Amino acid sequence: MLGDWEVGTGRFSSLQKGLPQGRKLCGVVVRVHSENGAVRVGGEMYSNVKTENVETGRHLKDEHFLLVVDAGNWCMTLGRPTYRLILM
Repeated sequence: MLGDWEVGTGRFSSLQKGLPQGRKLCGVVVRVHSENGAVRVGGEMYSNVKTENVETGRHLKDEHFLLVVDAGNWCMTLGRPTYRLILM
């Protein structure tokens, strides 16, 4: 299921909170040319999972990135990026 376009709250926010019951976050589509911010995905501290960070801003190219959120990963926004959640 692909959600609607959303905009970050302006602070650090977990994208895994408030999901519809029975749904899991498996990815995020990030619109780079949006308000200043970032979407980050990572694993447990000290794990081998590399943190992925997509910065956003009006000065950046009009492109999109797909971030995969595996089981056990966290996903957060910082600032006001525009994104769509991919749920299963």
